[in-house]
Amino acid sequence: MSSRPDSDLIIAAWLVDEARDGAPERLVEATRRHLERTHQRRVLWPAWRLNPMNARIAAVAAVIVIAVAAGYLILPRSSGPATFPSPSPTPSPTATPELLTTGDSPGVGRYAMRPFVVDAPGLTISFTLPGGWGNPTEWALASPGDSNVAFLLPSTLYSDPCHWDLNGTGGKPQVGDVTFDPTAADLAAAIAAQTAYTSTEPTAVTLGGYSGMTMDVQLPSDVDFAAECDKAAGASEGTYFMWAVPDERQGNIFAQGPGERRRLWILDVDGKPIIVMRDWYEKTSAGDQAAAQAVVDSIEITP
Repeated sequence: MSSRPDSDLIIAAWLVDEARDGAPERLVEATRRHLERTHQRRVLWPAWRLNPMNARIAAVAAVIVIAVAAGYLILPRSSGPATFPSPSPTPSPTATPELLTTGDSPGVGRYAMRPFVVDAPGLTISFTLPGGWGNPTEWALASPGDSNVAFLLPSTLYSDPCHWDLNGTGGKPQVGDVTFDPTAADLAAAIAAQTAYTSTEPTAVTLGGYSGMTMDVQLPSDVDFAAECDKAAGASEGTYFMWAVPDERQGNIFAQGPGERRRLWILDVDGKPIIVMRDWYEKTSAGDQAAAQAVVDSIEITP
């Protein structure tokens, strides 16, 4: 008659095999000696008969417990304190630019204007101002020097900006005699085609999140605007207008002096060719021009 195999010897043999890839030999040997020294306590009542499957499950469970204990003993231990990931910093909210009203002298900071009260009343242009700047109108920014910034939305051009009073009333607004499609490219091409002033070739540009065209314009220096150009009703001096606007509440800017130079950023914004303009003169200092350019570069447009 064959005898049942000793479960202790089976477990010990299994540990020896596992030691090749698992626990060290010293741990396996200590476990085997402990099993051989441990005697089974005799029960005082008849043992519950287990079916063969339950017996095998019990043996496997014992093996798993020993294997887990062995793995725990050989795991590397950390000698330093526990570390935890640092929480991600919460971004600070962006401050809303202060909306300027006419006549403000706001000082250094981030501000905004809504210059097109008729055609695009919700369109907001934000920018950063240096010290000494102000806004004499709702569509222009005046510097303490000779380089300023304006926001315009022309509807037509004048082929002769000195003689813009086409209906002879001196009233404003008036419609110019040069039309264009409402795109930045077409408005830039129309300006470049005029002969009353000189201009550079338009080139592609992006400003404030919108694309369009940029170009420089130089007004004539041999024309006495005040004496020779058309006068608005009730005015004592003449004015020189490059373009017409559909509503004077949106503003228009006449020539500020002979030889005035204008850099135009003509942008396609929601189907309208809006103009960001910076002006200067031959005598304008590099510092004044740089300050005005910094204002332009800081522009963001929200339709």
